[in-house]
Amino acid sequence: MTTVGRSPGSVVRSVASASSIDPVLAWPERNPEIWVIGSALLGVAMSEVGLIATAHAAAVILTSVAVAFGSRQLPRLLIVMVYGGICDVLWRMTESRAPWEASKYIVVLAALSALIRLVPKPQSLGLPALLMACLAPGALWTLLNTPIGDARDSLSFVLMGMAALASATALCKQVTVSREEMRGLLWWGLSPCMTVWGVTAWGTLKAGNIEFGNESMFETAGGFGPNQVSTILGLGALLVLASVMLGTSGRARIIGLVVAGLLVAQAMITLSRGGVYALALAAAAMLLISMFLSGNRSRGFVVLAVGLVIGLVALNWAQSFSDGAVEDRTKEGDSGRGRIASAEVALFWSHPLTGVGVGQAPHHRGKSLGHLDSAASHNEYSRLVAEHG
Repeated sequence: MTTVGRSPGSVVRSVASASSIDPVLAWPERNPEIWVIGSALLGVAMSEVGLIATAHAAAVILTSVAVAFGSRQLPRLLIVMVYGGICDVLWRMTESRAPWEASKYIVVLAALSALIRLVPKPQSLGLPALLMACLAPGALWTLLNTPIGDARDSLSFVLMGMAALASATALCKQVTVSREEMRGLLWWGLSPCMTVWGVTAWGTLKAGNIEFGNESMFETAGGFGPNQVSTILGLGALLVLASVMLGTSGRARIIGLVVAGLLVAQAMITLSRGGVYALALAAAAMLLISMFLSGNRSRGFVVLAVGLVIGLVALNWAQSFSDGAVEDRTKEGDSGRGRIASAEVALFWSHPLTGVGVGQAPHHRGKSLGHLDSAASHNEYSRLVAEHG
């Protein structure tokens, strides 16, 4: 059984070897066939029966609360933080009755519970605290200048994401885990990504003949936002590559790489490029980091080679399935997002201290963007400076 103790510097250390790893944490990697197939079938069931989608959300939320307040086992807290934190798109695309932004609240709850209950003397909290402090002026500006209902929605949508990021970062600065435990967390994170794939693959099959155009496809994204779905599918493939980099072997590695191919292929036929591009950039960064870690260089090149083969196979299938629409989509411009980012940078220069307020950038960009004037920002960096200063 995995235990939690204190290492020098009051860092929480999850003491685990391959034989002593928490059984709940290790189960997915040791039973990969059941895990991925079950996750995909769950997606089919959730897309067909709304009650199942709501029951899934309720089960995850209640389990997260129970673990956060009742368990002193660090691996269990990390599990609910990882799994629950990735479920947001899944719950929204299956129209479950999960509370708005529930995934972000789960991350904050699990992280703060671990920090308060398991870390004797938290250290290195300066940067997460500074992040939240820098967001305060923009939040206050929104509260003072926006109707309370609109302000509440904007603050919940934007700030809870930042709060989840800050709290998770604060916890991760206190925690060390073994390779086996990290692989277990990656496999737990893969599950909701595979469930999203189940929803999208089933929706694609039911759609029959699909006419592909030059815009993102809701038909191949489970009827939900292609941008969000593509990102989750790309994340799942990245988790597989990371687990292989950390030593996943045997049938788990083979099954994981097959799953990565399925996820990438489905992401491609949504015609939303963000998920695939983000996957490529993150994989390249992971390879670059591996070059500086002793014993990982050769494995990094092998993972890169295998990843390229998987990507080419997925691209070939997606090209055929979409009658060439995937390649045509890659030749498109940025759909006006560069203009949106430039307009938001201009907002920053005109409101450098407090920004224009949380969620207010679309209302202050001016009319120069035409139909993009009220579009949501697709660049968190430009949105941050525009709305928070």
